[in-house]
Amino acid sequence: MEYKVYDKDKLEKALRSMSGNDFMKAEKAARQEGDQSMDIMTSRMFYAALAARAFKMPLPDLLELPLKEVAVITGDVGSFLLAPDAVKKESQTSSEKSQ
Repeated sequence: MEYKVYDKDKLEKALRSMSGNDFMKAEKAARQEGDQSMDIMTSRMFYAALAARAFKMPLPDLLELPLKEVAVITGDVGSFLLAPDAVKKESQTSSEKSQ
């Protein structure tokens, strides 16, 4: 499938360069869109708001993308935020082997 905006590498690079300020602004944007999640870290609207910041586009424009594209984008943001860091895991494995 060809996507209009989605680029996995560009998204990950942008997410890695974000700060806590980006996190807070994305949460505010999600809340303004009506998100009432108790834990913002489980919110697809929050993931969309972070992705919109990553792609330097307004959140409403991102939400107008085709359903499948929005699902892939928000899934990748969620995975980025919630998955264990692979580098950290590798270094732990290496240190365990040396013991």
